[in-house]
Amino acid sequence: MLSHIWYRDEGRLCSYKNAGGWGRAVGVECILLLACAAVAGLFAFWLYRRRKTESYEHAIAFAPLKGILEAAMAVPFGIAVGMIISRVAANKGLFLFGGCIVGVLVGHVVIRLIYRCELKTILDGKLAGIFSIAAAVLILAGFQFDWTGYDRWIPEKGNIAAVSVTMEDDYTAFGYYQGESFGSDDIMYEAFDDRMLRRMNSTEEKTIDAAIRMQKRWQDAGMPGSFREEEAQTEISAEEINPKEEKRYVRWVVCYTMESGRKVYRRFLADSNENRSEIDTVMRDASYQRERYQLNDPDFLANVGKMKVSYYNGVTESFYTGDKQTLLKTLQEEMKKYDYSLISSELPNGRLSFAMADPEEKDASMMTTWTYPVYGSYLALNDLLVQDGAEVYARAGHQSADDIESIKVDYYYYDDDSEEENSDSFFEPGEIPDQEIQVTLSDPEDIEKMLDAIYPIELSWISGEEFGVYNWDYRIDVTVVPKESSYSNPDEQVRILKSQEPSLLAERIRQAAVRD
Repeated sequence: MLSHIWYRDEGRLCSYKNAGGWGRAVGVECILLLACAAVAGLFAFWLYRRRKTESYEHAIAFAPLKGILEAAMAVPFGIAVGMIISRVAANKGLFLFGGCIVGVLVGHVVIRLIYRCELKTILDGKLAGIFSIAAAVLILAGFQFDWTGYDRWIPEKGNIAAVSVTMEDDYTAFGYYQGESFGSDDIMYEAFDDRMLRRMNSTEEKTIDAAIRMQKRWQDAGMPGSFREEEAQTEISAEEINPKEEKRYVRWVVCYTMESGRKVYRRFLADSNENRSEIDTVMRDASYQRERYQLNDPDFLANVGKMKVSYYNGVTESFYTGDKQTLLKTLQEEMKKYDYSLISSELPNGRLSFAMADPEEKDASMMTTWTYPVYGSYLALNDLLVQDGAEVYARAGHQSADDIESIKVDYYYYDDDSEEENSDSFFEPGEIPDQEIQVTLSDPEDIEKMLDAIYPIELSWISGEEFGVYNWDYRIDVTVVPKESSYSNPDEQVRILKSQEPSLLAERIRQAAVRD
């Protein structure tokens, strides 16, 4: 609050030459913190001079304050200890409350020693100790069991003026705002999800409805993936898939801006399959797209002429030589289709990259790059690329076995006693010892069978990995060795789609294994 009152946007105090930015904020906060500490220190010294009896036999001059101050210090200390121990123990309630009680007891002992400096006084103040334990446990229980109903509270739609929604782990890594290229330092130091929550502010009723439905559906299901569901794991990764129920959980954060101006934040998990239409609504929202993908920034369009634009189809990369503004506007229109339904129905057949030299960098090779997926359903965009001479195919990667010298497969087998760990193995438990198995496929017929299963690893990063739609086979490392006569590319790392994996792969791996 003092920072907003004292520091004016157009001024300079202790930071970089720009009026805004991360450095200024940190500098101001440090100075304010030191100033507050100095004021508090002077006030404490004044009180000490007024009550000199505190510096002799007792730490507290007024006996009635001892119990109050003990509770004020022991309760938050006990709560903190309980939370830390619970976190270490995978958020188990027993450790939460047990750790809290232990923390309060330790705090009680330390404070009693400070009061009297005698070991025999540890057992004094039983009433204050019992009160501190009860208060700490009740406070924790209130939050743990949501006695107030705050965690389950969803604002009424009529009271919501706008909504901002983002994935907490949106690590697709394409299209992020990189403001330093356009001189916007406030973007440079702002976390992506924070920016989305602060700036999206969609007023579309269907988007508000979608956010409410997603949150309510999760609550009605018992909040799976949270500590409120006792049998659920503490953490559910973004791409974890339950093969029995086909659950694909993604963690979302929503900010409701109320008509009064108050902001209400909620964090929840949503099964992407069950919430398909709601996720589509959010991802197609104009405000979401504006803040999520920088290609919609007017500065991006204004600077696209200075950028190097290239298309990569998983094997070769070619520079775009046509009108870049026309290409960008076409991409903007095509990206309006980008949603969960598209991500889960097809893989990108390539990517478009926009690279721009940083004006503050002396090294011209230092570029800021934005990358966007290209899908086969982006018909207008594909037509533009083909007209410019780019090699655009229905699927990414090599199109023929004639282009490939061989495919190398590395499989690391670790024998595990548990059936759960071995359920996804090519071998039965104990069948072979731990080993690295290497297989090389060089027969054109074998390579042809592998073509539908392999996918360029660089394109897999922009294929919607945060939703866990595609079941990549992480058990094996696969490298494609292209024929030098056809391509100058070095060996290429690819991923394998389990759903397209040919049976010959498992057969060759089993044949190559070394048995005792």
